[in-house]
Amino acid sequence: MKQFKLKTPKFQDDISFVAVLTPPEGYVVLLLVETKDHTTADFLRDGLLYQTFTLNCPDLDYTHTSLKNSGVEVSEIIWRGENAKYFVFTDPSGNLSLFLSV
Repeated sequence: MKQFKLKTPKFQDDISFVAVLTPPEGYVVLLLVETKDHTTADFLRDGLLYQTFTLNCPDLDYTHTSLKNSGVEVSEIIWRGENAKYFVFTDPSGNLSLFLSV
């Protein structure tokens, strides 16, 4: 599994501490912002909780089975059309995230 790399050391901006991470390909930047309050990366829409973080996964079935066997809370695999499928999982902090295969 490819690992994210710390692009810049943790630094303090006007509001909080921030760390910048990138995957090996460098196409995406992920900002981690430190807070003193308990926060999650989820949002409500029409009273339902949705995730804000989605990961593309080349072997969705393997990833789903591996996470489930490791005790991670995962939904069933959901199909959308012929080629798109995904599942939602909950990380240790209670955030919802989504693995997608298209």
